[in-house]
Amino acid sequence: MRVNEVYRAFQGEGLFLGQESVFVRLHGCPVHCAWCDSAFTWDGSEEGREVSIDDLIREIEQVGGVDRDPPCNVVITGGEPLIHKALPILLEALGRADRTIEVETSGVLSPPKMRSHWSRYWNVSPKLPSAEPRMPPDLDVLGQWRDEGTDCIRWKFVVADDDDWKAMLVLVDTLGLVRDKVLLMPCARTTEELAAAQRWLLEGAAGSGFRVTTRLHTLAYGAERGR
Repeated sequence: MRVNEVYRAFQGEGLFLGQESVFVRLHGCPVHCAWCDSAFTWDGSEEGREVSIDDLIREIEQVGGVDRDPPCNVVITGGEPLIHKALPILLEALGRADRTIEVETSGVLSPPKMRSHWSRYWNVSPKLPSAEPRMPPDLDVLGQWRDEGTDCIRWKFVVADDDDWKAMLVLVDTLGLVRDKVLLMPCARTTEELAAAQRWLLEGAAGSGFRVTTRLHTLAYGAERGR
């Protein structure tokens, strides 16, 4: 697999907010969001490195130093992890190692076929208008994710403005998503931006039935990488 970086940090988003994790950032993405905070995985400024599955598993085990056990939660992110054909093999290997696994995906590609259902969670994050995605959400593909079931899938929307809010509601209603499985997240890349974006989203989501999360790493470290 082509890997950009592997590091240890606290999960700043979603269902496992605040849990110390090992992050595996894979290289490459076809979506190219305008506000992407990891554009270095696809804009040509970095190339990543080819790593075998066995070597990547060893690297995950070693993250954090020999004096500390690596966290049991592993976050596979990018870029867009689903462009990597070996992703199911990696997930199977991590499952055998008794890891809890989160995969961050834009949902532009179909769910991978898995031989088994290890302890894993899919954070499906369809891109809204503010992202200006090169590959916009496809209802047929998102319907495949919905049909996978709700136990291991959470829907995460980055909502930046009123147009995003309206587009998010259309997707939720069209797909028939359960609102308490939908996480809304502010769009912000700096600590200063986050305060205003978080307040706007909290006020807008009041009474909606949606869950609102945050960007814990942005709150603490701004745009600092590897956090």
